[in-house]
Amino acid sequence: PVGAWGRFEGAELVLDGLVANLEGTQMLRAIARDEAENGDALGRAVAEQLLEQGAAAIVEAARNA
Repeated sequence: PVGAWGRFEGAELVLDGLVANLEGTQMLRAIARDEAENGDALGRAVAEQLLEQGAAAIVEAARNA
């Protein structure tokens, strides 16, 4: 399971990301904020945070389940 929630808080765009294992026993979260016109960079920043925490291993395990 992978999820994202984007929203405006004032003039900023805020993005929360989540990656969890299938059992729900491991959950990784990341958040970033930036100006709205930097949405692509914001998405990359959240993805990089999740990958640094080990998200790739969780996604791979889910694919092989």
